[in-house]
Amino acid sequence: MKIPSGIRLEGHKDYILSEPRIRVCETPKRIVIPVASSELIVSIGENILRGQKITNGLLPLRATTSGTVTAIEPRPHPQCGQVLAVDIEADGKDASIEDLGRERSDSEIESMLADDLRYIARENGIANLDSTDIVIINGSESEPYLTADYLLMQHKPVEILRGVEFLLRASGAKEAVIAISEDMRQCYEIFASKMFTHKIQKIRLHWLKSTYPQGFDIQLTAQILDKPRRLAQDAGAAIFSVPQAFAFFEAVKFRKPFLERVVTVAGGCVMQPQNVWARFGTSFKDVFEQCGNFLRFPSRVIMNGPMTGVAQDTLDVPVIPATCGVLAFPKEENILEEAAPCIRCGECIPVCPVSVNSAAIVEAVMNSPRIRASSFHPENCIECGNCSYICPSKIPVMDLVLGSREAL
Repeated sequence: MKIPSGIRLEGHKDYILSEPRIRVCETPKRIVIPVASSELIVSIGENILRGQKITNGLLPLRATTSGTVTAIEPRPHPQCGQVLAVDIEADGKDASIEDLGRERSDSEIESMLADDLRYIARENGIANLDSTDIVIINGSESEPYLTADYLLMQHKPVEILRGVEFLLRASGAKEAVIAISEDMRQCYEIFASKMFTHKIQKIRLHWLKSTYPQGFDIQLTAQILDKPRRLAQDAGAAIFSVPQAFAFFEAVKFRKPFLERVVTVAGGCVMQPQNVWARFGTSFKDVFEQCGNFLRFPSRVIMNGPMTGVAQDTLDVPVIPATCGVLAFPKEENILEEAAPCIRCGECIPVCPVSVNSAAIVEAVMNSPRIRASSFHPENCIECGNCSYICPSKIPVMDLVLGSREAL
């Protein structure tokens, strides 16, 4: 099976990795936890502890610091506009619930059943686990600037591997695959060494090409399982992130909920680009301040990578479990050029990882109303942005593809 090659992007990663440590952010004075429509179990004025549940539901949310609930009202969200959120004023004590950090013995862990492990994953906000044939850990990190997973894999390889073993036991999968990009050779070698030393049998490593995109479900199932155009769940696979595997280890071994993650803080406006441990609910403003703040005020701030990230209108949005990067760019790195007419070069076609004929869709939308864009299957678009990136005429190709998909 031929896999579309994608495109090679300038990484912009070396200068971030010049700081090889992961800095631990100071506890902010205020934490905002988005709860959306979850079932709240706290109220205004209540004193709460770090790790305490603040919602019930499929994946309970927890406080990431101790303090007082000062408000429960709509707040800006980095992905969803405004949602209901719990404001916590930190008390500076960072006092935790009783069990947090209490270590389980190896014998206690070995005696756990799959249902016990699934309960731990769910109650600690990591994942709602189901039975599956294979577990895939996405270690591709193919977007520019992002290096959070890279450093986490370098600093915590054994813990991540243990977390993957727990995922295997919880899901009943026969094997697990850790997918790593070719340009992350050090991580591959570290994992291979640890797997040999600890005699790990049911986990294997898989090279991914150093092109973008690589971490989408369809690419991973196509390359690892040789099942093209199949979503992970339809192919009998479950895909997890590196932070999820690490968080699962901490939840099982140390009874620690998913309260924080490594976040890349970078871009041309950031004083000290680096990776930090950021608690969920920490504002982007506080995260930037932990990195020396700005050399100059940014023209654009986005959550996650520059290809698929979400632009932000305010810095008062919180870090959430899906936040792997917080990037700030100056005006000269954010030039929105006026689109020129399509020159029919076809460059957007071979870079599409799911073989959508985006050139034909653009022609149908812009120039030929008699041609139905739906006949070129815009519904297959995975929103990677390759077509817009490669277009010499600066046409917002992906937006046109998505617009034609919404019209179906």
